[in-house]
Amino acid sequence: MSKIQLYGWEVSPYTAKIYTYLKYKQLDPQYVTSSIWQLNFKIKKDVGQIIMPVVYDNKQVLQDSSAIIDHYEAKYASKSVIPPQPLHKMCCYLLEFLGDEWLPLAALHYRWHYPENRPFIFNEFGRSALPRFPRTIQTFIGKKMGAKMAGYLPILGISDHMQHALEKNTHTLLDYLNQHLAHHAFLFGSRPSLADLSIYGPIYAHLHRDPFPENLISPYPHVVKWINTLNGPIHKHQGEWLTSPSLPMSLLPILQVWSQTHVPLIKASIEGFKEWKKLNPETIKLPRSFGSTTLNINGQQSSRLNLSYVLWMWQRIQNVYNELSGEEKTAVDALLNQLDILDSMRTALPNIIQLKQCRLHIQPC
Repeated sequence: MSKIQLYGWEVSPYTAKIYTYLKYKQLDPQYVTSSIWQLNFKIKKDVGQIIMPVVYDNKQVLQDSSAIIDHYEAKYASKSVIPPQPLHKMCCYLLEFLGDEWLPLAALHYRWHYPENRPFIFNEFGRSALPRFPRTIQTFIGKKMGAKMAGYLPILGISDHMQHALEKNTHTLLDYLNQHLAHHAFLFGSRPSLADLSIYGPIYAHLHRDPFPENLISPYPHVVKWINTLNGPIHKHQGEWLTSPSLPMSLLPILQVWSQTHVPLIKASIEGFKEWKKLNPETIKLPRSFGSTTLNINGQQSSRLNLSYVLWMWQRIQNVYNELSGEEKTAVDALLNQLDILDSMRTALPNIIQLKQCRLHIQPC
């Protein structure tokens, strides 16, 4: 087996997701903390922008955590992270969406709206970007990089007046997750799934590792145990999927919270894409956003960019849905209808979308 190199940082949720995945699959990744030179002169050249994680596997360069996992799931069948039961499988991909695209709002909020975190984060950024440099230079660079990351808050609609609603939403999700993990080691049994890895990423890299607010995770002991298991010698872990075709009832509240808060943003992106395509019928490269939309958390609202990346994630889930047989769709459709996404799932996007060099493109006919 070839040596796989994973370039990333421990403060990155998607790096945590992929590093744990590669370890669990026993692919023996070589972890490389990306220096500022590697970010600018290697990664940017190879994948189009400064981003992490990036995986180098012989001559293949892989980027985007979901695409990386898709690649290795297709290549290595053993220790799959996709549960086989159709309803569990669909739910797993929906929860990956929650972990990858909804929880980062909480992750960024807690990291950057609590100023007590900044010395820790600036040090983490600086020592990762400039290993062996003096602490003062590391901190200077860390501040520069941190300012850029904090700039994503208004883009995502995380304004000051949204903080309380977002924190309440986060604790609701942690509470429901804790209740589920009180009866199951992982989300779909006694072995980790794609959903576990995706939700673990932002919880571990931000909410668990960042020092403030204190005791953010500790009130949820089953979540803490789950984090420690995923962060431990996960390659040794053995387990089984749930055998019942029905969905554990303790997962439904998590999905409902996701549906109430994130699904409207997904639908806004779909509508934004449709309108943009009408106005730009010949354009191949999608913009990063389609203007603005509204973030709504329990009635508290703010403006944010109507981001396009979720279209690729949504199309990926539609592909999973379309592979199900008619009989398999019966229970899945009932869940999707309950989450108010059945019609959206059945309606194809105007065009097939490809992810290339960190940008979305319309696939040529």
